[in-house]
Amino acid sequence: MDELLDKFLGVLTGETELYRGLLHLLQEEKKAVVYAELKGLNETAKEKESLILKIRILEEERVNLLKKIAAVLGSPSPSLTLN
Repeated sequence: MDELLDKFLGVLTGETELYRGLLHLLQEEKKAVVYAELKGLNETAKEKESLILKIRILEEERVNLLKKIAAVLGSPSPSLTLN
């Protein structure tokens, strides 16, 4: 169980870092829009696509880990929260 929780925490930490990166990227994209920098927009679009894919992969892993944790606890996964 400890191993599952450690993996779960690692996934949450990874998602947090990726979302922070996405926020920074969106701020850069906003600057590119304001200053009409087409090259900057193209670069941020590519980076944003990559980040979103990484987030999606981690989210799938988080859901799978949550199901495994729920099975160990004998509880349905939708009833598990971080409260």
